[in-house]
Amino acid sequence: MKCNYFNFLIIARILVLCVNFIAIAFLIQQTQLAYRIELFIFLAFIQVIDLIRYVNSAQRDLAKFLFAIKYEDYSIILLIKN
Repeated sequence: MKCNYFNFLIIARILVLCVNFIAIAFLIQQTQLAYRIELFIFLAFIQVIDLIRYVNSAQRDLAKFLFAIKYEDYSIILLIKN
């Protein structure tokens, strides 16, 4: 269940990023809306940073879990993020 939710959130973030890039392409073609391109580029930059942080946090949680198993540390509490 957790894996499916993780995959869903990754796909949702990538789809929103694609829509943002389509909007940037549309704005490049429309010369009267050219001043809004910077806003959408900034939003794309923020979305990429958010995607990287989300994936890194999942990897960190997995690494903590595996190290806890390796060193037989059963006192660690891992919270499942929804």
